[in-house]
Amino acid sequence: LKLLLQILQQLVTRDPAHSRILMFQSDKLLKDLQLEYRKTGTLDSRFLPIAYRYLEQESMPQFIYHCELSALLPDARYEFRILSGERATDWQPVIPVHEDSFQMLIFCDSQCVDYDVWREVAEAACHRHPAAELSTVIGDFTDNGQSFYQWQGWFQGAERLLSSTIFAPVMGNHECYDLKWQMCLPEGYLAYFRHPANGSLRFNEYYYSFDYGPVHFIVLNNQFDELDGIRPGLLREQLAWLQRDAEKNRLPWKVVLMHKDVIHYEYPDPVKGPCYINDIGEAFMGAFDALGIDLVLTGHLHIYRNRHHIFAGKPADRGPVYVLCGLAGDQRYPGIRIDPVFDKVTAPQPETDNYLTLDAASDTLRLRCYLPDGTVIDDMTLSHAR
Repeated sequence: LKLLLQILQQLVTRDPAHSRILMFQSDKLLKDLQLEYRKTGTLDSRFLPIAYRYLEQESMPQFIYHCELSALLPDARYEFRILSGERATDWQPVIPVHEDSFQMLIFCDSQCVDYDVWREVAEAACHRHPAAELSTVIGDFTDNGQSFYQWQGWFQGAERLLSSTIFAPVMGNHECYDLKWQMCLPEGYLAYFRHPANGSLRFNEYYYSFDYGPVHFIVLNNQFDELDGIRPGLLREQLAWLQRDAEKNRLPWKVVLMHKDVIHYEYPDPVKGPCYINDIGEAFMGAFDALGIDLVLTGHLHIYRNRHHIFAGKPADRGPVYVLCGLAGDQRYPGIRIDPVFDKVTAPQPETDNYLTLDAASDTLRLRCYLPDGTVIDDMTLSHAR
């Protein structure tokens, strides 16, 4: 049975300490699948049905299976296996959540021509940080979101990452391109990853939030240029949801993950100058100020820039910290300017791949950026006064 199952992953729910989404793929329709799980070391098993979704990309059929575990106890250890008739996989652990503190691996823009590059970055990070229990890619997993072969390259490169951490995906603009490079709904991305529900009828799973230890994560979707012509209204709906979601949070930290960045670098404006707050920043940064967001992690430009605090559109000693997280693939954009107003820390030039770690505790967030060889190029700690 194990030979028929591909890319087993554990994904976040709104409360991963008490529940978990399990997913895997197969090129065959497997009947009578069940998930058996139990507390480790006991014989008291529970059984759950496994549902599937059919996806066809580039004439390649995929059956994508999912199941949600619930009512998990945070201080208990669990294991699971997948059953099909008389066949079963080996028992595997449900990755535990540590509620006091944790480490997270952060990647961005893993799109590649050669996905061996993505594999090398992801596996190096897993090797150096075996205690990491949560991970994310902040958008643009693949160069084309409807390409079966690119998704398979990405998943093969992520195999170790997905087997050792709980994954929180973030949608990017390349997830919204079809094979003719026209805008489309992100069908591949939404099939490959299940997300916590957000209460939306039109954009369910496009954006979401979840609690992990002392951090409330808010995963936003800013693919308006790609989606408004097909399914308009995402920004307005999301801003109303963001207000409700952030205001009811009571955890020590609020961290935003979203793909597109808030600063424009590429083409100077005759009035605003070479670098300025872009339309994404204008849409969200005022809300982030008002809602007390602590850290905003973005991507899209394939460069690393740490701006430290920005408040009311200007560098400050308070307000959210904005970090543009670089890239984990081979699609590099050389020559993007460094802005003397906003950019406090940059990667060595010319830029190459990188990844980040986030170590979270109730009173501190420590963010570090690494080059593929393990060199630390940025190390920042945010603290809450006791």
